[in-house]
Amino acid sequence: MSYCVNCGVELDASEKKCPLCSTPVYNPREDAERKAAPYPLYFENDMKRLNRKFWGRIAALILLIPVLVTVICNVFISKTLSWSLYVAGACALVYVLAVFPFRMKKKKPYLYIVCDTAATLLYVLLIAALTDGFYWYFYLALPVIFCFYAYIAALVTITGNKKTTRLIKASLIITATGLLTVFIDLVTSLYVKAGYFLSWSLIVFGVCVIFSVICALFNRHKLWAEEFKKRLFI
Repeated sequence: MSYCVNCGVELDASEKKCPLCSTPVYNPREDAERKAAPYPLYFENDMKRLNRKFWGRIAALILLIPVLVTVICNVFISKTLSWSLYVAGACALVYVLAVFPFRMKKKKPYLYIVCDTAATLLYVLLIAALTDGFYWYFYLALPVIFCFYAYIAALVTITGNKKTTRLIKASLIITATGLLTVFIDLVTSLYVKAGYFLSWSLIVFGVCVIFSVICALFNRHKLWAEEFKKRLFI
């Protein structure tokens, strides 16, 4: 039996690094090819997959409880379904936003964005139907929701590009944020004032442009970029 030279923890014969401090293990008296794993690796993967299914079902049951309670209370009190639909829609939206990605084996961000967009649109449509507000749904909520999730998709694309430097990613993200505020300002002004007017978004967009240009300039000068990374500890 060997011990870690760094922290002194007792090591299994098959360990290649310390499980506590990750210090590499080297024992010249033992043949590495003859070492056997202390437990089958596939068992750990199966447990992770089982835990995801188990906790996904638990979360679904937890979300189902307020839906059943509010529906039963709504039916007994009002003899119809009215306010309980808000709760049911909200729980369904939470499931799509949080539980559905958790249960997936592989990360599929664009699929999640499509599902989140559809779920959000349907829930807001439910609110519009219950409040007779289809006008604000089509002229305000619909374009803002589409723009917001397009912004999320842009962030996923930018951060997922391994060839782009961090400063360029930061510059693109800041620019996308400024464009999002401009679009929201235009949509709200069209809905409220029946015309395209820019007000508060010009300030936000101007600040975003300044920081975006600064990031791009720092990226072009290696010395500046290294000093910038040191200052921000990145």
